[in-house]
Amino acid sequence: MAIEINSRSKYYQVVTSPLAIVAMISVLLIAILLSAYLFFVLNISNMKKEIFNKEREVVSLTKSIAEKERIIIPLRDKISNFNDLVANHNTPINALSVLEQNTFPNVWFSQFDFNFPELTLALLAHTDDLATVEQQVAHLRKNPLFESVTLSEVAFAKESGVDFNVQIIFSPVVFSNTL
Repeated sequence: MAIEINSRSKYYQVVTSPLAIVAMISVLLIAILLSAYLFFVLNISNMKKEIFNKEREVVSLTKSIAEKERIIIPLRDKISNFNDLVANHNTPINALSVLEQNTFPNVWFSQFDFNFPELTLALLAHTDDLATVEQQVAHLRKNPLFESVTLSEVAFAKESGVDFNVQIIFSPVVFSNTL
C-alpha cells in the first residue's frame, strides 16, 4: 500500500478592500462603545445606590444632630447664665474682712445675722467699757464702706464689760470683686 501525500494547503486571502477595512473598524468601534456604555451604566447604577445609602445616613445623622442640639442648647444657655453669675458675683466674705479691719482689738462679736439682699449685718458685741462702745461705733460711722451704723441696745454684762447690738448696712462696693 502506498501512502499518498496530499499537499493541499488552504490559503486565506486577506481582504484589503477599503470597504472591508471601514466595516471592521466600525465593528471594533461599536464593540468598544458598547462595552464603555455598559461600564458606565453599571457604574452609574452603583453610584445611585451609594447616593441613596448616603442620603439615608445623612437623614439619620440630621435627626441625631437635631436631638443633640436640643439637649446641648439648654446646657449652653445654663453655662452662659453661670458665666454671667460668676462675672457679677458678689462676695459676702468681703464684708467680714472689712468688718474685721475696722474693729478695735478689745471688741468681740458673738452673734451675726447677715441679710445679703438688704446688705445688712446685725451683730451682738462685747467690750470692756462704754467708752470703747462709743469709739467703735464712731469709727464704723466714719468709714465710707458702711452706709449706716445703728447702735440699738447697750447693757452691762453680768460678769464684766458691756454688751451691745449694732446694725450695719454695707455699701454695695464692699461686695464687688474690685475691693
